[in-house]
Amino acid sequence: MSAAAYSTVRPAQAELTVKRSRFLGYAYPVRDEDELKARVAALKALFKTATHICYGAVYDKTGAALRFSDDGEPGGTAGKPILDAIRGRGLCETLVAVVRWFGGVKLGTGGLSRAYGDCAAAVLDRAEPIVMTLSDRFRVTAEPALYARAERGLRAFCTVQDVTYGEKVVVLAAAPGGSGAEARLNGLFAGKGVVEFLETAYVEEEKR
Repeated sequence: MSAAAYSTVRPAQAELTVKRSRFLGYAYPVRDEDELKARVAALKALFKTATHICYGAVYDKTGAALRFSDDGEPGGTAGKPILDAIRGRGLCETLVAVVRWFGGVKLGTGGLSRAYGDCAAAVLDRAEPIVMTLSDRFRVTAEPALYARAERGLRAFCTVQDVTYGEKVVVLAAAPGGSGAEARLNGLFAGKGVVEFLETAYVEEEKR
């Protein structure tokens, strides 16, 4: 995806059994290397009886920061197929870890690669995709009656992140960067609401 947006996933889980070996896959969004390491450490603490815990990860917004681990499996048979599954879907900030319990039957290098790749694909099939868009964030403060009239128009071009009702309504909203949202907000509230620019940041794209 372009620098203005990238895709990641919500957490998900999937399981496969291949010749009595059990493969348990997990997908997580991870924003940086520290979060990646913490997720892997948590799985190792949880599954102390596992034979291997292998993973692949893209842990930045551009797809440049990559890491994978075979965790004792033959080189290139586990972490690389997992990473390929992530990259094949154009995902960023995504970790897939596969926990394996050996079932007594050797799979061979080709069989291992297929099993780890298939488990990664299965968990990503279950994971809900999230599109993160580089957006301008605003705080809008308005009289309740004015907000009620403007809300539908606001939601037509903004993602509403939070609304606080009181004597005034305070709305946190985001719109794609460079879309002219500040001018549109001022026009929508007819100059009677207070529109404050907060920051430019990546925001989860709202499904419409």
